Amino acid sequence: MLYSYFIFIMSFIFSISFFQSQNYL
Repeated sequence: MLYSYFIFIMSFIFSISFFQSQNYL
């Protein structure tokens, strides 16, 4: 189930990136 872990990481990174973007604005 490596893909599941990979998707989880990508989702986490995307969430942080989105949060920083909102905070920056």
